[in-house]
Amino acid sequence: MLRFFVRGWVNVFRAMPPLVLIILTFSGLPFLGIRLPAIVCVIIALLLNNSAYFCEIFRAGLGSVSPGQMEAARSTGLATFAAMRYVVLPPAVRNVLPELASNTIEVMKSTSLAAIIGVGELLYVAGNARSVTYNTTPLMVSAMMYLVILLPCVRLAERIERKALH
Repeated sequence: MLRFFVRGWVNVFRAMPPLVLIILTFSGLPFLGIRLPAIVCVIIALLLNNSAYFCEIFRAGLGSVSPGQMEAARSTGLATFAAMRYVVLPPAVRNVLPELASNTIEVMKSTSLAAIIGVGELLYVAGNARSVTYNTTPLMVSAMMYLVILLPCVRLAERIERKALH
């Protein structure tokens, strides 16, 4: 039963673009009588979307570990939980670290979608400044700020990937 629920969750929320989820949470929740601040709607939408991706990443990581590892650990007398914790999870996590780092960068980039519902994030503020000053400099500065923030993260992800492969 839980497997079908998780599979449905992953399939639905991986198929939904983050922008659509943001609009649905911001505009759809009030129809259910739930009124939340815009930033909370963005957080919920990104959490729903990215939890599905992270779930699939970890599933693939667990699948990358040979079933013989679990059998060998169980044959030594380890309980299932201990075998999973000490034998299966360490290589599984090591296998998915590059993808987790990459996906985390995608989450950081997705935060710019919050501007669509008026959340005062970097791109939204820059767009407002541009409309007041009729100058594109604020947008260029915000793009540079994204680069300053994300470029070190990309380099770190590359480093993690190289270490994981060796």
